[in-house]
Amino acid sequence: MIRTCAIVCLAVSITALGGCRSRKATPPPDTGSRAALQTFYNALIEQNWSGAYAQLHAEEQSRLSLAQFTDLAKAYRRDVGFEPARLQIRSCNEQGDTTIGHVVLIGTQSGHQHYRDAISLKNDGSRWGIVLPATFGKPMKSEN
Repeated sequence: MIRTCAIVCLAVSITALGGCRSRKATPPPDTGSRAALQTFYNALIEQNWSGAYAQLHAEEQSRLSLAQFTDLAKAYRRDVGFEPARLQIRSCNEQGDTTIGHVVLIGTQSGHQHYRDAISLKNDGSRWGIVLPATFGKPMKSEN
């Protein structure tokens, strides 16, 4: 009797555990941050400076003119060190009205040309916009 009960309990436990594993986690709702991130980086890849500028958060646009942003964006692409051909979004983690996006720019020789980057986005209530880091387009300091 005890042996039968133990077998039944074990079978119920295994079934319950299996049921937990088979459930899929509900993905967070897409609020547009991923699309803004993709549009921004694709515009940089295509050298569409006005398209990338349009994805900036309003505070960034008030701080930088299109011409200033274009100069910084060109310097950013040069610092990548190769001609980026496509984008891979590794993650886009929303935390309320802010998001951190992690991306990889991939060159035509994809096995050897990868540039990882992270950037912030901010939602102003109507749309997500890119918030440029202070180092965007600035020369990287070399360690000697």
